[in-house]
Amino acid sequence: MNATFEGYQALDVKRLQIMQGDEINARLFDALIELITTSTHDVIIDNGASSFVQLSHYLISNQVPALLADMGHELVVHTVITGGQALLDTVNGFAQLAGQFPDPAVFVVWLKGGLAQ
Repeated sequence: MNATFEGYQALDVKRLQIMQGDEINARLFDALIELITTSTHDVIIDNGASSFVQLSHYLISNQVPALLADMGHELVVHTVITGGQALLDTVNGFAQLAGQFPDPAVFVVWLKGGLAQ
């Protein structure tokens, strides 16, 4: 979804453009879920900030975390908390995110420099 990992050939990236404008294309999203559920390896979805809210909402509203858990997959959400002027926004965003995803979702919080002021 995001081109960051696509530059690393060893990662065998499969780029899926599931966004159509501001909406998620359900057919393409289903293809993503099929790739995840049939994989025997870790799967990383690198969607970036521009589609994170839409993707998170779609995952939650379609009960994808529960589906993945029932199939034996662990959902790990990585998020960033930044310092400076964005500190409160990113902390509030993380709090909302953590409150929306059901157990057993796991969160990894990346702290970006400048947190101490």
